[in-house]
Amino acid sequence: MTRSSVTARKASSAVELPSADAQQALVHQDEGIVKLDEGQIQSAKVNLAYCKIAAPLTGRIGLRLVDPSNIVHAADTNGLLVITQMDPISAI
Repeated sequence: MTRSSVTARKASSAVELPSADAQQALVHQDEGIVKLDEGQIQSAKVNLAYCKIAAPLTGRIGLRLVDPSNIVHAADTNGLLVITQMDPISAI
């Protein structure tokens, strides 16, 4: 139902006026719910972006110091894993 048809029905019949107003309010309410859901999706995407851990150097991951499901804190002195830098590498 378009806005012009709702407006035309309002003009043609006073009996349907509360019903048309209720339907228009319901449309606005549903549009608001959609906007809210889109905002929650965007918030989840931002939170997910903060979950990525990137290393400042390239190399191979060796010893893992933390297992999955362990709780880590920002104040922990131990690292999460050991990265062995492959380039440049020197053999003695």
